[in-house]
Amino acid sequence: MLEIDPQYQLALSFYAQTHQEYGDLEKAVEYVKLIRRYHPESPAPFLRLADLYLRQMKLDDAIDEYTDALSRFPDNPQALRGLSSLYIRKRDFESSRQYLEKFAQRYHNDPYRMEDYYHAHANLANWSGKFRSSLDLRFRALEQAKLTGDSSIIFNALHAISSHYERYDLPDSALFYAREAHRWASPLERLTYPLRLVTIDHNTEAEARPVFKKSLDEFKSRMPSQMWPLLNLVEQLFEAYCQLDTAAIIEAREELAEQQQQEGGGNVRLAGYLRVLSGQYESGNEILQKFVSGRYETTSGFHYPYILYLLGVANEGLGNTEEAIQNYEEMLQYWGNPEIELKEIKDARARLAKLTS
Repeated sequence: MLEIDPQYQLALSFYAQTHQEYGDLEKAVEYVKLIRRYHPESPAPFLRLADLYLRQMKLDDAIDEYTDALSRFPDNPQALRGLSSLYIRKRDFESSRQYLEKFAQRYHNDPYRMEDYYHAHANLANWSGKFRSSLDLRFRALEQAKLTGDSSIIFNALHAISSHYERYDLPDSALFYAREAHRWASPLERLTYPLRLVTIDHNTEAEARPVFKKSLDEFKSRMPSQMWPLLNLVEQLFEAYCQLDTAAIIEAREELAEQQQQEGGGNVRLAGYLRVLSGQYESGNEILQKFVSGRYETTSGFHYPYILYLLGVANEGLGNTEEAIQNYEEMLQYWGNPEIELKEIKDARARLAKLTS
């Protein structure tokens, strides 16, 4: 195709995608640059280049691409949100907030965009320990979600509220909003609902088990048998939470991550949490390091500081005192003046005082 038309966008895009899938990001960049040169009327190559640069952790280059896209296509929401996210990685929270506000100014009448805005705003609040403010913003996101009438959007907004309450060690509220979310769940989400219940509180097993069996049977009836091993792993995870079997939970989450090819996904991160909390400091430290630097670095204002706390615990347990001090100090840079004094914050203060006394 390119021999016939060297500027053919679809062929260039296929080349870029193939090189990206095989891990040759530099070659992928070359082909996307050709698309940008030949088709400057489209925002797609600018946005795609920004993503490729981010995968290479070339943050300034990614910012330049998003900025260029924004100057040419001022109404492009992806460029605004991309810039807001990138400035979080650079810890320039004020610039991140400014781009987020520009996003809100342009899309204030669009409930889909504003639902996204309030979630992003809540994330920024978490970075400075404004946990109550973050929760208020999640409820504002829920208001926008209801305006859309989109069941998936509403489910995600309620799920986010449930997760916040769980993080604040308020299981009754977390369970309430998990049950509210279930009313809007898709078949796949109905399968994960009972798992969510026992994750929050294993004492909900009697309520969760019949729901889980029904959802599992329904899902298997709809899915080809090739998918059943993945469902079996979900079942293993459910049973592990019911039995509070930490080793089995870790194993199931890591196997799920492997099956889903999610090297930096949530199952891996949660397995890292559990490894550290169960005293497996070396392996937990190794897993969690990838979420605070490099390609898989999280931009979550809750997970990043929490991971720093766990890394501090792990390094302390391994005898790496200097590294532990650095972990606790960085965590408290973000959460040093919180609206809610989480138990992890209290523990980090106590551990840091002991290590530096």
